Amino acid sequence: MNPHLVKRNKENRDNTPSKSDIKDAFVIADMVKNGYYTFIKETRKEFMELRVLIVNRETIAHHLVSVKNQIHRWVDIVFPELRQVYKHLIGSGSLATLRLSLRLPTFKNSPLAR
Repeated sequence: MNPHLVKRNKENRDNTPSKSDIKDAFVIADMVKNGYYTFIKETRKEFMELRVLIVNRETIAHHLVSVKNQIHRWVDIVFPELRQVYKHLIGSGSLATLRLSLRLPTFKNSPLAR
């Protein structure tokens, strides 16, 4: 039984949001008697894994936007004129300017060092 459907049927029955086990049992029994239920389809393993991957991708995308916003904020605080000179703050020219002015270390395997 879908809890949301039980709640809707319970509220439609007497128009009160009160909750009790006796009332829930009565509503569920009445729904089964009248055929207001659906069978649960079991999802395949591939779909469950895909659902997890989608949630992970959304989380990573959210964190990426957050980090980009933090970078933009700090660059605006430290170098407010940099945005007027460079359109993209993560471009090679902008990163080279930041590296020279801040004396940032370069790492050999970093994608930003290329």
